[in-house]
Amino acid sequence: MKKTVALIMIASLIACALQAQEVTTFPLSKGTVTITNRQANTVWTPVAVIWTFPVATNATLTVSRKSQHQTALLGRLAMTNGQTAIWAPPAEFPFQLDDCLELACSQTNGLVQLIRKGR
Repeated sequence: MKKTVALIMIASLIACALQAQEVTTFPLSKGTVTITNRQANTVWTPVAVIWTFPVATNATLTVSRKSQHQTALLGRLAMTNGQTAIWAPPAEFPFQLDDCLELACSQTNGLVQLIRKGR
């Protein structure tokens, strides 16, 4: 069962990577990572967010969008005794100038990767 789940996760990551134009890794040392689109002529869309931890951990993970002074929760994951979690958006969420993607985690000893594509 674990092997099947791992293979599905790997296949999903490969599919995401093939669609993506950029993969960026951030440390979770402060628990929250905010990525802001500062380019006026560029729109990007998250393809996947991947959290990884050096040891099994329990964590609450959230993905939020801040746009025009409004915050919207896009996803929330509860991880129990795990080292990796993946969030794939259920729809396209385009980020335009000054829109922010906020990736939050209740643990601070890991990394988070944002896979995104531009338009």
